[in-house]
Amino acid sequence: MKYLRQILLFILIYCIVAIFCIVGQSLLFQYPLSLHFLIAFLHFLGLITVGGVGLFKKDIMGFVYMAFMILKMGAFLYLFYVFPDLKKQLMVSVGLYFFYLLIETVLIISLISKNLKSQQKS
Repeated sequence: MKYLRQILLFILIYCIVAIFCIVGQSLLFQYPLSLHFLIAFLHFLGLITVGGVGLFKKDIMGFVYMAFMILKMGAFLYLFYVFPDLKKQLMVSVGLYFFYLLIETVLIISLISKNLKSQQKS
């Protein structure tokens, strides 16, 4: 139950950061809101997937994260194929991708380290 609360807390933190970023970018950049939401949603799925795997097998969470990170990079590159007008805003797109990747990585590393500490105590 404690692990589930940690996952829900990290999901809440991620959603708050994503909402602030979406509102902030709508004020600062002329970037399509739907694409910003799609990039944020890709990383949200990664957080949910790693957290869900952690409910069942905590020892493979890092491997699942790395595999999903490669899958997300492929999906992000596919966005440039589907939406050719994104090439005009390449730096903003890559910046958003790496910003959300950084936030997701920090949350998942802290989740994995808390799980390792709880496994060492028991």
